[in-house]
Amino acid sequence: RATVRKYIVVDARGHLLGRLASIVAKQLLNGQPIAVVRTEGINISGSFFRNKLKYLAFLRKKTRTNPRVVPSTSAHPRRSCTV
Repeated sequence: RATVRKYIVVDARGHLLGRLASIVAKQLLNGQPIAVVRTEGINISGSFFRNKLKYLAFLRKKTRTNPRVVPSTSAHPRRSCTV
């Protein structure tokens, strides 16, 4: 018999971004389905300029390798890794 797991609905209005994200991530890792609503009203702490710089730094990050090819590593700790 299949078990039906109900969604947990989280109202994000007025909550801090990082704290809410850690709680939601923990529930998702436990396999609990979650729906987050009213995310436009979430609070972000810190100055606007600092948050803007952090977001722009995130946008600048790019990969310089083929994403389908992963770096090869050795399973043995004494062997040198070829990256």
